[in-house]
Amino acid sequence: MMGSLPPERSANVSGVMSTTRTVGQSFGVALVGAALALGSPIQVTLWLGAGTTLLALLASLSRVSLAQRALVERRASSVGK
Repeated sequence: MMGSLPPERSANVSGVMSTTRTVGQSFGVALVGAALALGSPIQVTLWLGAGTTLLALLASLSRVSLAQRALVERRASSVGK
């Protein structure tokens, strides 16, 4: 993902990615904690965590092709300059 952006924007993007990762981790901990607090069995809670992890993986993989296309377009436009 970082390679598809201009180098001068990499610091900003790195911060956004780090913040997003931290929010996702916090949300995951809160979700598992809430499920346990509501009395869900531990195994069900772990499957819930695995399911949400799978959804996050699929969302990330769907963005890879978009980043590759943007990188190809950026390289093509920089060659023409």
